[in-house]
Amino acid sequence: MSFDKTVALIGNPNCGKTTIFNALTGAHQYVGNWPGVTVEKKSGFFEKDGKKIEVVDLPGVYSLSVISATSEDEKIARDYLLFDKPDCVVNILDASNLERNLYMTVQLFEMHLPVILVLNMMDTARAAKIKIDVEALARLFNVPVIPMIASKTEGIKELKEQILQPVPPVNKDFRIPYAPAVEAAVEQFLPVVAPTAEKNGWSDRWLAVHLLDGDADSRVSGSSESAEKADSLRRFFEEKEQEEPDTLIADGRYGFITNIAGQIISRSDRLARNITERLDRIALGKYTGIPVFLLMMYLMFLWTISLGNVLIEPIADFGDEYLVDGFGALLTRLNAPKVLNIFLSAGVGRGIATVITFIPPIGFLFLFLSALEDSGYMSRGAFVMDRLMRGLGLPGTAFVPMIVAFGCTVPAVMGTRILSSRRDRLVTLMMTPFMSCGARLPVYALFATAFFSDYGTEIVFGLYSIGIIIAVLTGVVFKKTLFEGKPVPLILEMPPYHIPTIRNMAIRTWDRLHGFIVRAGVLIVPLVVVLNLMNSVDFKGNYIPETPQHSVLSSIGKSVTPVFEPMGISEQNWPATVGLFTGVMAKEALIGTLDALYAGIAAGESSTQRLAVFFDGRIGAFAYLLFILLYTPCLSALGAIAKEFGLKWAGVVALWTTMQAYLISTLFYQTAVMSRHVSYSVFWIAGILLAEVLIISGLRFAGKKVGNDFA
Repeated sequence: MSFDKTVALIGNPNCGKTTIFNALTGAHQYVGNWPGVTVEKKSGFFEKDGKKIEVVDLPGVYSLSVISATSEDEKIARDYLLFDKPDCVVNILDASNLERNLYMTVQLFEMHLPVILVLNMMDTARAAKIKIDVEALARLFNVPVIPMIASKTEGIKELKEQILQPVPPVNKDFRIPYAPAVEAAVEQFLPVVAPTAEKNGWSDRWLAVHLLDGDADSRVSGSSESAEKADSLRRFFEEKEQEEPDTLIADGRYGFITNIAGQIISRSDRLARNITERLDRIALGKYTGIPVFLLMMYLMFLWTISLGNVLIEPIADFGDEYLVDGFGALLTRLNAPKVLNIFLSAGVGRGIATVITFIPPIGFLFLFLSALEDSGYMSRGAFVMDRLMRGLGLPGTAFVPMIVAFGCTVPAVMGTRILSSRRDRLVTLMMTPFMSCGARLPVYALFATAFFSDYGTEIVFGLYSIGIIIAVLTGVVFKKTLFEGKPVPLILEMPPYHIPTIRNMAIRTWDRLHGFIVRAGVLIVPLVVVLNLMNSVDFKGNYIPETPQHSVLSSIGKSVTPVFEPMGISEQNWPATVGLFTGVMAKEALIGTLDALYAGIAAGESSTQRLAVFFDGRIGAFAYLLFILLYTPCLSALGAIAKEFGLKWAGVVALWTTMQAYLISTLFYQTAVMSRHVSYSVFWIAGILLAEVLIISGLRFAGKKVGNDFA
């Protein structure tokens, strides 16, 4: 397909670039991957006045400085602009954060590229009492500037018309005055890079600055002489100036931007900024940041469990009375066949009854997370944990997808794309499954009600905390063995604090809750039907609803259960084993499995009473919860991992998480019950500790053996 013109969209993350891309291209979109990487590539086109315009959506990046060989998003954006040479670059800026967004803008001008500036989110800027002199901005940079509110499609028409105009002239006089030491190094470097710049049609001054900034890519340097000269100049610069050149280059750009911003931006939001700064002294404080984060997490579980527990039992009783027992009694009065009764009341009815018990804890969890997001605290929580994780040698950026994993592991896996290094992405991948997704919360809530009614909140908070600790320890192990290397710095936007609006919280909560309940219902109801049928027939095909201990499911469960006996699951508690296997399909299916199977062998008792009958008290229940917390993510999450990283890594994640779940839950149980059988427990404890040592040694050996090729 031929096009009259190709334009590239580029901007910082969360600037509205995707919204503008969708508004420009509509249904004419193509999705693939950029060559050689798993980063998603989006392109499309629009037609206007008989012309067909290609639009390429570049990855969202904060700058075009490629700080490491594995900065995938920056490399993709840089390479496309340098080697594919679009006819025009549309630089999308968040008007409410203009100074920060202008950093990449000045890099585009240094590259001597034809640029159209789009000031998006003008409504947000106005609401924040920020005024921007659009005409002055256009005059200072000598380029077209289009104000826009992409969410309302305001400005899209004007952008299309501007794109159809002749390509904006390149401002070859654009120049940032750097510190004298940088200017001297650039002048010394210009003769070396001039041939490469001339051959490719690049700005020689930009290329000199860019290589001094730290880009070691041979495709950009053009020759080994340029790369060696840049490296030599950087070392000499650091020795002489006691400062890295990239720091002074960034200072020069920020100084230039501050001067520009002073001429075009006026704001009257001093009060709001003062409040944000004061709150940040506490929320981001060196000694207060982590306690505040832990307090927020504790309040989330206190809110979720306390309010959820008030509603779970009445909803469960309602489901049992009307959807299961009542519906079953109605079918009996109608002389319906027993098989139909099992299918409809014990199957469909119990499946629906199970799903509706998820609504209170999941709903309150999503509501609290929405409040944290809407208030502006969520990014600060990630920043606080960044300091802790970088102190352990882990990528701080990893905590962003890890926070997302509190809702669901699938988007968290997708969220690892924000990490520019593949090694850091893999470390984050290994850590993320240990964060308790929302689907696990109903399981915790049910067990907390049954076994820990006096301190259920503390138990759930403890489980989430253990998940975080195991995630961090996993990260340390893999970072020190397979994925050695320096973590990439974290860059985060810190939005001003807001009072969460009821409307936004309600919309976000409903969207997440509705999607979760639909997904859970579609899986759980058929699953409960199948489980009930398997629990009502034996291997000869005989219908035995009164003796489920001889059923197909019982026989299979009992044959596997001995494997889990060291972590406290007895043979009579075989439904717990079956629940673990159905939990692989989806964690929310676990409760449906337990409820359906325990109901068949302990009829007439409530869900919590059934649990109390079969588990070895609080110790056995907590060991089981530890396994649920740590073992393999669901099939949807494994599918997302396979898509992003390949089947090999999906298998590694499933094996590592399940192995750690078994070892840690068994270690806890055997330690807690050691007084019952000292020798047996000591044998298991010693074996588990030895197994962990051997596993870590094996990872270290693999890391040395295969090195960089392993990732």
